[in-house]
Amino acid sequence: MVEEHGSVRDLSLISVEGRAGGHHCAVGLTQYQNGLKTTRRLADNGSHGNWIQWLEKDEPQTGSKY
Repeated sequence: MVEEHGSVRDLSLISVEGRAGGHHCAVGLTQYQNGLKTTRRLADNGSHGNWIQWLEKDEPQTGSKY
């Protein structure tokens, strides 16, 4: 559904997902802009929200046409 909406309009999605085998979660940003999808991990955080570690803002992004 997100990909479908992102294909016809600019869209940003913030997600918090558990990581396999880990005890923390990853905060991610997926953006759909002008025909390009980019994803970026913004931070790691405790699964109950008791801590957060922001990642460097210059960390590489991944992108693809959708």
